[in-house]
Amino acid sequence: MQGTTLRSAVSRNARWIRLWTDKSAAELVEFAVVIPLLFMVLFGMWWFGRAFNIYETLTRAAREGAAFGARTSGALDANRCGIENPPAFPCSAEIENKVLRPALKAASINIADLATITKPNVKSCARGSFDPTSPCPVSGSQTKATCYTPSDDGNGKIWVCRCVDMAPNNVSGSNPECGVSITMAYPWKFNFPFTGLDRVVVTIPASVQERQEF
Repeated sequence: MQGTTLRSAVSRNARWIRLWTDKSAAELVEFAVVIPLLFMVLFGMWWFGRAFNIYETLTRAAREGAAFGARTSGALDANRCGIENPPAFPCSAEIENKVLRPALKAASINIADLATITKPNVKSCARGSFDPTSPCPVSGSQTKATCYTPSDDGNGKIWVCRCVDMAPNNVSGSNPECGVSITMAYPWKFNFPFTGLDRVVVTIPASVQERQEF
């Protein structure tokens, strides 16, 4: 009787030892643990990569728009910009439709989807008495650059500022460098389930300045 009981106890212990040391399904357990982490890393790479692509696209489009807006329009109608001054340079609507819209569309970004932003607070290049024929203000009392926004779907989302001080830290009143700046931003929403970044909206800004050519 005692022998039977001992054999049963040994058999149970051996069975538990076999189960404890059995590694036949270890790969499945490891796969079940690792695969969610792997998918999270892949999703994170895609979402952050797309965010960086949007930033690069906005910056490139703003740079091209500022370069276009910094060059005089030659013999074009001087009154085509309405209240925008100086009229010798492209209007904000021209910059939007001829440069910004195509550049953003190539990256599947619609201007209507841009974030509404406040008017930029940038210094004017008018720091003294300069050539009255200059397209930029000649009065040193104007401390803020003149900024405009298109009247269509880019209203309040794209800001074109002219006569921007390219060297705002230069307090000298002699011959400042004037430029054009383009400012815009895009609201990017992360879809990252089971993390603190899920449905978090991040505003990606872009602002570029180019020297005006008189």
